[in-house]
Amino acid sequence: MEERERDEISTLRLRRKTIVDSIADVLLWIAALLLIFGIPAVPGIVVWNFLAPETFWEKFGTLVLGVVLYMIVFAVIVAALHSQD
Repeated sequence: MEERERDEISTLRLRRKTIVDSIADVLLWIAALLLIFGIPAVPGIVVWNFLAPETFWEKFGTLVLGVVLYMIVFAVIVAALHSQD
């Protein structure tokens, strides 16, 4: 009887560990997506709010500048992550 109880307890612990690991994996993926796609957008948002474009061409120029800044920051983050491997 004790052996069966030990097996059940170890099975429950294993299940709990896999659930915790899967939750940790999901949180890790969310953090990675924010790091890769969210943080590079910050300079573009700051530029947009700082310049406060009103006409179409001002908005278009600010958009282009924001995209360029996004690509630069994205490349820096990817290079930093790649250099860790």
